[in-house]
Amino acid sequence: MRGLTVNPPGSSCRTWRIRSVRSATSIQVPYASPTIATPVAYRQSATDADNQVRTTVAATYLQDQLELSPRLQAIGGIRFDRFDLAFHNNRNGDTLSRRDDLLSPRAALVYKPITPVSASVCT
Repeated sequence: MRGLTVNPPGSSCRTWRIRSVRSATSIQVPYASPTIATPVAYRQSATDADNQVRTTVAATYLQDQLELSPRLQAIGGIRFDRFDLAFHNNRNGDTLSRRDDLLSPRAALVYKPITPVSASVCT
């Protein structure tokens, strides 16, 4: 849709102008009943994209917490993430894919001077 023309106050219709590469169409729509059920046909031009993309994301982690003393705890863990991307251009047949794996460690020391308060140092 290229543009919209709204007629001046007192007019009973709006004009919607829909333009495409091959044709232009105007539809008169009354203000009192602005809902229409006109079918819209889209034509694909030679420069429009026609692609198929599939992405897969997965992750898992392991973590443990050790109590070193009543006031000191240690936390350690590791997380693994996998990102898969597959792209196919239906116009020229090009296929591209990519896989990224990421390993993220985690470590922390938690100090609890009193029950409702804690301070931590994390990586």
